[in-house]
Amino acid sequence: MQALIDIFHSKYPNVEIINATVAGGAGANAKAVLKTRMLGGDPPDTFQVHAGHELIDTWVKTGFIEPITFLYKQEGWEKVMPKGILDIVSYNGQYWSVPVNIHRANVLWYNKKIFNENKLLPPKNFDEFFKVA
Repeated sequence: MQALIDIFHSKYPNVEIINATVAGGAGANAKAVLKTRMLGGDPPDTFQVHAGHELIDTWVKTGFIEPITFLYKQEGWEKVMPKGILDIVSYNGQYWSVPVNIHRANVLWYNKKIFNENKLLPPKNFDEFFKVA
């Protein structure tokens, strides 16, 4: 976070940055503070959120944030970001978030030894997953 702040500050030294980080495991406290601020009409200029449904369903569809498609076009991000990333930060043809890191919580692992011993193939969809399971 500090590296991002430093880069921004070097480009825009006259813009004040207030890092209002909220301590707490897994972001639970931060989510509660963000919700309170949003509902109270005091939204932060920026905030951290998981892309996908947490972003779209919680903040986009409810009208709490504005699209930043202009920024994607201005900076050329549509040309350099993978389609999967663009898809997960977009809704109704607009972009709503800038990813600063990527991590996945919905990864599925399997034990190759068990699959090999039982002559099973890794599933490619949920129907195959439930059949193999």
